[in-house]
Amino acid sequence: MENLEFVEKIFSSFGYLGIFFLMALESTATPVASEVVMGLAGFLVAKGIFNFFWASFYGALGSLVGSLFSYLIGFLIYEFLEKFLKDKSFFYKKLQKSKELVKDYGMIGIFIGRFLPGVRHFISFPAGFFKMNLFIFSLATFLGSFIWCSLLVLLAKNLQQFILSF
Repeated sequence: MENLEFVEKIFSSFGYLGIFFLMALESTATPVASEVVMGLAGFLVAKGIFNFFWASFYGALGSLVGSLFSYLIGFLIYEFLEKFLKDKSFFYKKLQKSKELVKDYGMIGIFIGRFLPGVRHFISFPAGFFKMNLFIFSLATFLGSFIWCSLLVLLAKNLQQFILSF
């Protein structure tokens, strides 16, 4: 319940920028749930306070910014990990496997990852580790996040309307 009150406070103070900010936090692997943020946005869409498109757009834009931050972290620490762990650990082998997955599935992997709990929060790090093309990464992240945010807003909006119909 604390999470919901926090989100409500942010929305009442900042409007769409609150959605942007919270979704940016969510995409940097902080304990902010997109389901709570975009769900509340959907309730506010049903009440006519937010617009469906803009709520989804700002959610996706926030996800992109948070993901770019995570990508940058991955980009900056990979060289260190590569030198420090070089062929000596289980973790290094997992990094190499992740590199292959990003290389093999690229844009599709990032796009689909936006719909998977847990993966959505962390997929940006290996993309940064392995210097995935930033434009492709950003495009896949934004499109996947826009669809994800839109689905959450739509579900919450319809649930609110269903509840109010009784």
